[in-house]
Amino acid sequence: MAQDSQKPSEWQELTRLTQGEPIVMERVRLTERDIAIEGRFELPQLTRIAGSLEFVETNPQPSRAEVFERLRSGEITAQQAIQELERLS
Repeated sequence: MAQDSQKPSEWQELTRLTQGEPIVMERVRLTERDIAIEGRFELPQLTRIAGSLEFVETNPQPSRAEVFERLRSGEITAQQAIQELERLS
């Protein structure tokens, strides 16, 4: 049971280290059975966890007000603002 409580933090650390990039595993060892599996295989993208999460837009389109604010603050040029506003139409 003690190992089960450590698994989420290990997965969280692995996800942090890889920054969401795909992972290719080359060796897995089952410690309690002293068995090692070697080869090249990809891990699933934590589908059980992802399936239970609510969808959230990670790159939403900005509002017109946000575009004007970014233009006002100098974050974007007038030409960039025009392009973004045209995409919103």
